Amino acid sequence: MIVAGTIEVRRLADGAGVHEVSPGDPLIALEGSHYGARAAWTAPGGFAFVGPAYDGSGWWLTASGDHAAVPALISAAVAQFDGELAGLTVPRGVPIGQWDVVEDDISEWDLMLAQAPPPAQPREDLVAVIEDLAVVQRFLDRTSPTHSVRADDPEVLAWGGVADTDTAGSGDSAETTGGGDLVAIGALVRRPSGAAYLASIATAEQARCRGLGSAVTACLTRRAFASGASDCILAHYHPNESARRIYLRLGYRTTHRCTSAAFRR
Repeated sequence: MIVAGTIEVRRLADGAGVHEVSPGDPLIALEGSHYGARAAWTAPGGFAFVGPAYDGSGWWLTASGDHAAVPALISAAVAQFDGELAGLTVPRGVPIGQWDVVEDDISEWDLMLAQAPPPAQPREDLVAVIEDLAVVQRFLDRTSPTHSVRADDPEVLAWGGVADTDTAGSGDSAETTGGGDLVAIGALVRRPSGAAYLASIATAEQARCRGLGSAVTACLTRRAFASGASDCILAHYHPNESARRIYLRLGYRTTHRCTSAAFRR
């Protein structure tokens, strides 16, 4: 038992225990590893765990709960893993300035969850499986440099994309598929926890406002449910209100409002 201020923090026997603290929590499903987490803690009103950073940069601390419990949980984790943590994720509004984070590398995002397949979208029939990973990666590098998963990520089950048939056979673009230039893309990912997750959804600037982002998101979400998933998760990064409106229209709802930051090394 650790006492941080007036909050009692309990170290769980192993990292897998965090799944028992909050069964089915989408944040745990997204960030947990194959066997739970490396370590986990609980306190009245919250929990925290250390697991692999999503981008492979090391160990990442994730905390969830009320604003009184989370700082105590962070302190307990940092005390044990000082120097080993790449960064942290906390509920939005929890002050993180007391920890040595990189201030210009702070992101705000919402975890969103769909529990049923979305309605069909007008241009969904244009979405096809894209198998040329080199084409996908070039498109992501150009269109969405901060994409969350790479084309060759082993957790990706399928890339769904739209090619502009008006450019079929032109060969002018670095992102040309057999059916034309790639203009929209997204990945269906199977997280180690088994959770279905959509990632790296991107639309070329010249193809925006044509419903392609909705079509890709709807198609991949439906594919997740068809594969047996009971729900589907995605992360909405701020500011991108147009994407948020798409996700809401497709049946996603916000379950966690988060802030993430890297620790200074």
